[in-house]
Amino acid sequence: MHPIGSTVTLLTRGATGGHGTPRPHVVSFIGAAIFILFGLLNVVKPDVSWRLSKWQYRNPDALQPSARGLVMARVTGAVAVLIGVVFVVVAATR
Repeated sequence: MHPIGSTVTLLTRGATGGHGTPRPHVVSFIGAAIFILFGLLNVVKPDVSWRLSKWQYRNPDALQPSARGLVMARVTGAVAVLIGVVFVVVAATR
């Protein structure tokens, strides 16, 4: 057998568990969970990332995020949640 053919066979058996039915893509679910978790955190409490990093500044209260910045954090959080949901759907259909 050609080396490439044996590699393809090995990869196919590894992805299907050797039984022909694909197993769940655990890495996709973990990635989706991370996207959804951080996305929901940004939607619910958009100032958390600022609170976690404000210790780095000499005068952190002078550098609070603006209202627009908080709205952008919420929007990007919602996009991250959508990406996480897409990851879950794609992983579940494979």
